[in-house]
Amino acid sequence: MVLPFTLWARGRLCRSGAPRPTRPRHLAEGLVFAAAATVVTRTPAQGVLRRR
Repeated sequence: MVLPFTLWARGRLCRSGAPRPTRPRHLAEGLVFAAAATVVTRTPAQGVLRRR
């Protein structure tokens, strides 16, 4: 769900001349943040589902 919006938003920003080029470091930071957010939200959810 996020990827289509990201592509749409970057396209709109590119047409307006706003975005800066993506750097590999920023991509890596985003992937690390997404992985951490997945672990942080999934772990408690699994605990809740096990108790049921």
